[in-house]
This record gives sequence, structure tokens and C-alpha cells, in this order.
Amino acid sequence: MSALEDCGVRPTTLVLDCLCMFSVPPPQDPPPPAFSAAGCVTRLVVNLQENNAALDGIVHYFCAFQTLEMLQIEGTPHELHEVPPDEEHLRVPPLLKSISTAEPVVLKWFSRTDEGAFPRDLTRLELYGLPSHGFKWATVNECLQKPLGKHIKALTLRNCRIGRHQSIPDLRHVPFLHHLTIHGAFDTTAKLLQSILEDQPPMKHLTNLTLSVGFLSGVEYHKRVWRALDGPLADPTRFPRFEWGAGCINIQCFDPPSEFLEYSLSVLAAEPGVEMAVALVLHNQLQECSERGLLRVDIPVVEPKKWNRAAKT
Repeated sequence: MSALEDCGVRPTTLVLDCLCMFSVPPPQDPPPPAFSAAGCVTRLVVNLQENNAALDGIVHYFCAFQTLEMLQIEGTPHELHEVPPDEEHLRVPPLLKSISTAEPVVLKWFSRTDEGAFPRDLTRLELYGLPSHGFKWATVNECLQKPLGKHIKALTLRNCRIGRHQSIPDLRHVPFLHHLTIHGAFDTTAKLLQSILEDQPPMKHLTNLTLSVGFLSGVEYHKRVWRALDGPLADPTRFPRFEWGAGCINIQCFDPPSEFLEYSLSVLAAEPGVEMAVALVLHNQLQECSERGLLRVDIPVVEPKKWNRAAKT
């Protein structure tokens, strides 16, 4: 990295995708020279997929980047040892703003960080693929009860779902949440939000809710689930920061435009009980939210129609 900087190349993103790179921590005295001089890296992506890794190795590597603002821990390791790092000379990157992880040991380590050492600007958290083997909502809820939960203002739940025994994230432990994003399949996203709202007290600081939904995985439309969301979301006593007319509830499609997306939307629109474009039926089901100008739907308007399947093969 320092050699690149000497040539005038200052990459801001570094992706570490090497098998077994994180099985042991790098030497700390002196700090690893390839990283300690990398004052330009603000985003670090650590791919653990099929790696044999250890917690101390992961922590020592990302703490070497003191200019880091965004940390993404991706993939499921073949084996991950929960070896605690030697924290005597460790310093969490002070500029860190965002963490994205599908790995519980990383979240647990951050949750144990003392309040005084916690990065002041670390306010965004993304959780991926929960629940999974070894990463349950109970673990998340336990972590959120620590200083971590009080710092988070923006939470993204990506490809998450309701766990066994109806377990869900407990957002009571995130009292200052401003932005909530749920990203996943069309029906899964609605079910997770419905379960969260059933047990959630008023969210006094929430100003924006984004449902980022996909339609390319054979989804269904559950009218009852979407209709059940309308009353709670439109209730000003539960969401006092939702501004009427501001479109602060945004339902958007994350699938890229394609003929297959148009086909999927048209098939869903043709189902009994729907029989109109999905974007329009959502305004009907979330009628109170729509009438108050709280709802914005960014989904292609595709009417139900018959497709010539033979012509597509």
C-alpha cells in the first residue's frame, strides 16, 4: 500500500479475499508495514467465505487501518476460532462510521467495546442473512443491549427473516434509531416488518423506513400481511417523526430492470386478489399511509397480462 502511495495511487477501498489470511494475527510490534502506512483506505471488505479464520486476526487487521470509515465482513467461514485479541495495543479506528457483518463474533466483539473507546461516529449497522447457523436474533439482541445499541441511528436488515419460535430483532435496544431499512424478498420483508411492529413500542426518533424488495425468487403476495402494516405505520403516536406528505415510508425494488422482472411483476399482478399492478395494490393496502402522503412506491408499474412462454424459450 505504501508503495502505491509513493506512485501517487491512493486507493480508498481494499478487499481482502485470501484463503486463511485471518487465521493468525499480524505482528503488532512494529505494526504491519503494508497497512500501517495506508492512510488512504476508508473502506475495508473482509471476505471470510470458506476461510479458516480467528477473531484476533480479523480484529488486528482492521484496527491497523486508523483512517477506516466503513468495515464489511462478508461470507461464512469454514471455521472461525473465537480467540480474543490482545487489546493492550489495539485501538478501534476512531473514524469508523459503519459496520456490515454476517458473522456473530465480530458483532459481539464490538458490543464489548467500552463506551469511552467507542468510535463517536459509528452510527450505522448492517446485519446480513439472519438467522443463520450460529448467528441468531438472540445474539443480536444481547449485543444491542450494550453501548452499541445506543449509538446506532441507521439499521439495515439484509436478507433477514423471522427466526424459529418467532424470534426477531428487538429494536427497543436501539432507542435513537432514525433510519430502518429491510432488504429482501417481497413477502419475507413484509412478514419481518409485521412481526417487529407487533412487539415494538413507539419509535420516537424514526424518520425514515425503507423496504427494499425483490421479485425474482418466486414470491407471493400476502394481502393480509401488507394490510396489517397500514394502521401501525400511519399511527402518529407510534411514529411521531413521520412527516405527512414527506414520503418517509419508501418501498423500492432492488432488482435491475429486465424482461424477467417485468414478467415476474405481471405474474404477481395477475394473481387472484391482486389483479392490478403491484405498485398500485400497495397503495390500496397501505391506504391510510398513502392518503397521508407517507408512502412512496418505487416499483415499476406492470399490469397483469398473459405472456407467450413458448416465445421466451
